[in-house]
Amino acid sequence: MNNSLFLRYYNTWREDPSSIVFAPVADYFLMYGRVEDAFKVCAEGLKRNPDSVSGRMVLVKAHLAKGQLKEADKELIRILNLLPTHTRAQELRTEIDLALRGEIRPAAVAVEPVVETAPGPVESSVETKTFAEEEAEELEAQTDIDVTTPSAKPAAWQTVTMAKIYAAQGHDERARSIYQSILAHDPANEAARDGLHDLGGGR
Repeated sequence: MNNSLFLRYYNTWREDPSSIVFAPVADYFLMYGRVEDAFKVCAEGLKRNPDSVSGRMVLVKAHLAKGQLKEADKELIRILNLLPTHTRAQELRTEIDLALRGEIRPAAVAVEPVVETAPGPVESSVETKTFAEEEAEELEAQTDIDVTTPSAKPAAWQTVTMAKIYAAQGHDERARSIYQSILAHDPANEAARDGLHDLGGGR
């Protein structure tokens, strides 16, 4: 693991175990296939930073790496209690539900890397930008948008992918509402138009 960025994070974490950089340290361990090390780092980091959404997302990834869907789902519930509008946590819960019901393969449930790969100072690329600012932005983005109102601006989680997941679960009305909301703001969105057409909502 002779990666300069990882070593910056790791050294910072070793010097200050209470630092939020435990999240990218654990994420790098996952990237290198060291799942147990990722679990250990997450456990230690979350003792000191129990409200770290980024840290808990890495823990979700670790559970998924071991095929522990139910444990991952429990962690996602904790994340959504901290940050109800966390888009990827919402999507992952839906994907895990599909996997547990046998509608998709468990291997299809995956999450993106949490760490940034671009070089830069630890203070700015991790603690200031990657985690603190992004989580603050998501908190500020919390709204009471009604997903059944097509004229409302689509919420961050209202995507074509989420609509397809709802449709696969048989929640046609939810899927239709998302497609309509997307099209109300982007009438040229062919993917949304095709999805609505497949649900019998016209083109």
